[in-house]
Amino acid sequence: MMSTRDPDELLREIADNVTDEFGFEACEVMMLDRKDDSFVLKVTKGYPSDTAERMKGSKKASRALLDDLKKAEKIGRFTYYYRARGDEDPNGYFVLLHPDLVYLPRMEQDAWHELDQLYVTLEDSDGSIIGYISPDSPRTSKAPGESIVANLEIFAALASIAV
Repeated sequence: MMSTRDPDELLREIADNVTDEFGFEACEVMMLDRKDDSFVLKVTKGYPSDTAERMKGSKKASRALLDDLKKAEKIGRFTYYYRARGDEDPNGYFVLLHPDLVYLPRMEQDAWHELDQLYVTLEDSDGSIIGYISPDSPRTSKAPGESIVANLEIFAALASIAV
């Protein structure tokens, strides 16, 4: 990550590493737009081209992210896991990703559900969130375990410095 000064290339490398090295099928990288006070989708990897195209330019208000993080379980310094309860409305954003899967029930207690969300925050030196990585669809079809979370934590610290 430290080999480039091009921000777009750096964000692509982050998404590549999360999918290729950490065992996720897909990944999104969102970065803070201070003018808009929202996080803007900068990079996706692993989604079909039509889905990636529909997602292009997606935004999430800073307040909405903070609300999501409050609802999620903090499983690391930078990592939050929102475990879908089953009563969420899958319309909108989630239906863009895999509309055929959002209504399926969770098969096992530790299974990953299409409405689950993993947030790995990127922070500046003051601890303010400047972006986040959203790994999706673990190849194991299970919620990420301790070793994956530990590795994501180290990666997030390094990615934050690089960004």
